[in-house]
Parts: sequence; structure tokens; C-alpha cells
Amino acid sequence: MSGSKLFLTTCAAIVLIAAAHTSQSYAQVRGDVRVGFFTNGSNVSLGAGIIGGIAPNLYLNPMIEYVFVSEGTSLFLSGDGHYDFPIRNDAHVWLGGGLGVQYVKVNSFSDTNVGLNLLTGAALGMRESVYPYIQLKGFLSKTTTAQLAIGLRF
Repeated sequence: MSGSKLFLTTCAAIVLIAAAHTSQSYAQVRGDVRVGFFTNGSNVSLGAGIIGGIAPNLYLNPMIEYVFVSEGTSLFLSGDGHYDFPIRNDAHVWLGGGLGVQYVKVNSFSDTNVGLNLLTGAALGMRESVYPYIQLKGFLSKTTTAQLAIGLRF
């Protein structure tokens, strides 16, 4: 199996396992889509994932993101968790982190980096069926990047 197929298969398995083990007693499982902008201004990403509660105010948020790079492919897989700090009935901020995996293939070169994600964010309108959020995430590995993302949860 090629490196990219193995990576995508692993990503799909992690998302499905996380979805199966998310506790319904704390929160429903929601979809999550986002557009990310890297702080160096060079790349944009599109991502999708799920978010589900595992304890009061504690959430798992696995995600896969495609990063637009010229003449290549770049994917991020995130297995993040975060703790929500309610600030109003329909708003909260969070802090969290988790495991990140970055796969890059440009021409004949490919590389996979595993590292630590650190994140913070805020969401508004949580009483609605679809609500927006903003998040800042740092990826610490042999390459360090930061990303500002805006998204919707539904």
C-alpha cells in the first residue's frame, strides 16, 4: 500500500473509532467544517471532522484537512481534545491539544511528521443548529506551523 493510501486509511479509521466511542450522554456528535489560513500566509486548507462530548465540557474533535500547496499534496490529521469554558448561555471559549500528523508530497519527495497540536478557540450561537467558530492552532513537530481557522459546526 502506498504511503498516501495508508495515511488516508489511517485517518478514516481514527475518525470512525473516535465517533464510535463518543459518549451520547454528554453531547450529540456534530459535524465540523473549516477553512484555515496559515500564519505565514502561504497556504489555505479545507477541513472536515466531527466533535463529540466525552464528559461535561470535555470534547474530542478529530479532523482531516487538505492543504493547498503548489505542485503537491499536503494533509493534516488531528486527534484533538479540548475543554470548554462557558462565557454565556450560547457562547464558549476552549483550550486543548492533541496529536497531529502532517503528510506532504511534492513531486517525488514525501514526508510524514507527527507532532503536538495546541489550540484555543471561541464559538457563538451554540443554541442554533449551525453555529460559527474561530480557532488558532499550533502544530509543534520538526516543522512548526500555526493556523487560524474559521468554521461551522452542525
